[in-house]
Amino acid sequence: MNSVWHTFIMGQKYLKIWPMIKPLASLFPEYRVIRATNFGLKFAPIVAVVSVSSQLLFNPFSSVELAVTIGLFFISLPLQGLYWLGQRAQAPLPLSLMDWCSELRQTLKAAGYAAPRMENGGKYLDLAQILNTAFGKLDEDYWREL
Repeated sequence: MNSVWHTFIMGQKYLKIWPMIKPLASLFPEYRVIRATNFGLKFAPIVAVVSVSSQLLFNPFSSVELAVTIGLFFISLPLQGLYWLGQRAQAPLPLSLMDWCSELRQTLKAAGYAAPRMENGGKYLDLAQILNTAFGKLDEDYWREL
């Protein structure tokens, strides 16, 4: 059973594991989504409080519904990012990315490092774990080919 709560938790895990490396920004949308989600997690509550309080300050009784709606909208923005990341983490990899993951694992093993196993059966979360390990262990010459 895949609940919404489980998807949010997977989104947080994926957000923490995905390597925030510029060469990956052109290949995967995760870089942009993670940056936007982190920004939203920091500033959306502040913007929500300011917008609700300013609505209620300047128009106290006639716009309570509008103020609550605006506040909920700003609070929902980072949640949408976490939900997208959770869905993406659980999505199966296409065959081309599965091959690339296998190549990365073999390169890590050939370099003498322990490569993460694909525990989830070839999902984007597995790719994130392998990329995170590879960017930490392999030298920059390998990544210039991207």
